[in-house]
Amino acid sequence: MQKYDVVIIGGGPAGLAAAIYAARAKLTTLVLEKDEAGGRILGSREIDNYPGYFGDVSGPVLMAKWREHALYCGAEIVQETAESLDLASEIKTINTEENTYEAAAVILCPGVPKENSLKGEKTFMGRGVSYCVNCDATFFEGLSTAVAVYNDHGMEEAIFLTRFAKEVYVTIPFNKSDEKVSEELLKEAQANNKIKLLWHTNIIEIQGDAMVNKAIIQNMENNEISGLEVNGVFLFPELTASTAFLAGQVELDSKGYIKVSEKMETNLAGVYAAGDGTHKFLRQVVTAASDGAIAAVAAEKYISKLKK
Repeated sequence: MQKYDVVIIGGGPAGLAAAIYAARAKLTTLVLEKDEAGGRILGSREIDNYPGYFGDVSGPVLMAKWREHALYCGAEIVQETAESLDLASEIKTINTEENTYEAAAVILCPGVPKENSLKGEKTFMGRGVSYCVNCDATFFEGLSTAVAVYNDHGMEEAIFLTRFAKEVYVTIPFNKSDEKVSEELLKEAQANNKIKLLWHTNIIEIQGDAMVNKAIIQNMENNEISGLEVNGVFLFPELTASTAFLAGQVELDSKGYIKVSEKMETNLAGVYAAGDGTHKFLRQVVTAASDGAIAAVAAEKYISKLKK
């Protein structure tokens, strides 16, 4: 049984930021990450919207710096998966296949998974495939793009993208009568001469050479397959947080996101959550860092009270 002040589950931006703040506060800190520390941003070839970095850093490079920083501060990072937890007790227990850990506080940073379900999607991640217009729109200034839209969020992103791209093909895998996109957004999209709405259509494959140059689409009514000559493909599928292992432990919303207070507190004392896996307005690296810092500071104050 290994004991720590804080165990952080998830080594993405939120988890690494939490580790830096917790370790700097002289808390014994462990980060459990099932994959490589860094999270989904490891798929980004270039980052242009993190303060201080513009066009000269990739996701892997930035996360390597964060990981190094956390280790420098004294945090430990191990590649293990949290399989079962007891979070309700004063001393929290986290079981992995290899070890059992105890902690006074736990910070949950499970993130949001992205399954690379389209042919070519994984190949062209960071090379024309994106999941965030706010992050990557500037890279498509004056270029042709396609956006897979399933709901209001996707349509909002497509409309925003028209500020940069010369044309935006919007694929929508249902009919207008299904009302999965609000009438207000539809009217705005239809009035935008850069947007071309493709109803009842799915993107089924992404092609290219060094970068994306084509999206293969299929009409779901007649199964006709055709290609769109584009430089970028933005995908906005319905996402759910990686929180199945937390069911019955902390309070989740209807989509599986962890409910938190402004201090990143969950409904359980000593249990905090940060990053994309929480119920929040904006999911970006900069907000994940903020969440992690807040959670770590709140955890430190909680642990200080326990030790008095």
